[in-house]
Amino acid sequence: MGKKTHVLVVSTDHPSSDARVFFKCVLPLARNYVVHYAWDERFDNGDSLKPFLQEEGLDVFLYPIKRSLPGWRGRLEMLNEIVALSERVSPQVAHLHCGPLTLWLAKKMKKKSDLCVIYDAHEWDPESFSRIEKLKRLSVLMRFLTVLFEKLYVSHVDLIITVTWGIRRYWRNMHNAPPVIVIPNVLKNFSCKKMTSNVFRMQKNEFQKTRKLVFIGYLIRNRFLEECVRIVARINEKGFPCQLELCGNFPDPEYEKEFHSFLLKKSWGGFVVFKGFVPLQKIEETIQGADFGLNLLKDSSECKISLPNKIFTYAQAGIPTLCADYLEEARLFLTREGAGVFVNPFDVEKAADTVVEVFKDGCRHEKLKQNASLLAQKYSWINYEKALLASYSHLLGPEEKTAE
Repeated sequence: MGKKTHVLVVSTDHPSSDARVFFKCVLPLARNYVVHYAWDERFDNGDSLKPFLQEEGLDVFLYPIKRSLPGWRGRLEMLNEIVALSERVSPQVAHLHCGPLTLWLAKKMKKKSDLCVIYDAHEWDPESFSRIEKLKRLSVLMRFLTVLFEKLYVSHVDLIITVTWGIRRYWRNMHNAPPVIVIPNVLKNFSCKKMTSNVFRMQKNEFQKTRKLVFIGYLIRNRFLEECVRIVARINEKGFPCQLELCGNFPDPEYEKEFHSFLLKKSWGGFVVFKGFVPLQKIEETIQGADFGLNLLKDSSECKISLPNKIFTYAQAGIPTLCADYLEEARLFLTREGAGVFVNPFDVEKAADTVVEVFKDGCRHEKLKQNASLLAQKYSWINYEKALLASYSHLLGPEEKTAE
């Protein structure tokens, strides 16, 4: 038995089963290295991970990090506990997923000179991009200190992973950063046989009387759910029976009450179906046969350059994306792949007309679905795993990999 490399994967702002962290990082690494996985226990206790680990026969050391203090003091408490965990397990690699203050963790952990630190920026970097619109309102001194903070802390990172070339350019242009590699946001393996059966099944569903638009994710304000409802209502008024399925839960009870009151006031509850939280392994069968998946996020700097997981989840089920036209990175990606239609969610009439035009043109709609299925095959988790492990081999050298 040769030397085994220990990897500490840290996520401070995502549930333990988040696809970007668990399925795209923890599982591939666990097949090749000894993995320790830490996350904020406020999201969940990690029980949902055990079936996947058992199915693959993998052992991952799970560390749900508890907080006893509120607010920023609780976050600082959690970060200090993660640093202490790093000292106990002595990993050779710390793989930090994006979230506030994770760059600070890089500096604290880097006290071990032989530790490699990877910063996984996902669709965007919250600490950098969220401040772009605010910089104009900051004093010259505050602008200088904000950029200085990022430059100081990113210098402790050995490699940055992101999913788009736009974010890669940002880091390379604005910081004296380490190497930045792009590994596209991807899915689990999608077989040709499965893809063909999905397309055939959707061809039969093309003649269903009721169309279906679906949304997956947290039901929160910046998802523009009211606009989604208005668009579907207008599609119904134009003679195309259509329902909206919402797969997710309401983290904010106040917004949940507000949204239900909105439906009641407009008498639009009849075509809105609440599916609640859907486990990742059941999402595909739940949304199967939908006509479009919705990606109508807020018009902000971080959303403009993001490439959300939901686009790829829709594609896995052979569903094209109905995307907000101001989401630049998603629009460029979906246009290139031919798997999306773009609307302004605030122009309800025009958005509904755009969807109805696609419904009327069966050939175009079918082509969009086929392209979505091909997209899923192209961006498979098998390809992602190869790229991820190649980056580890480059950092550590082949002798650091687990010997069987």
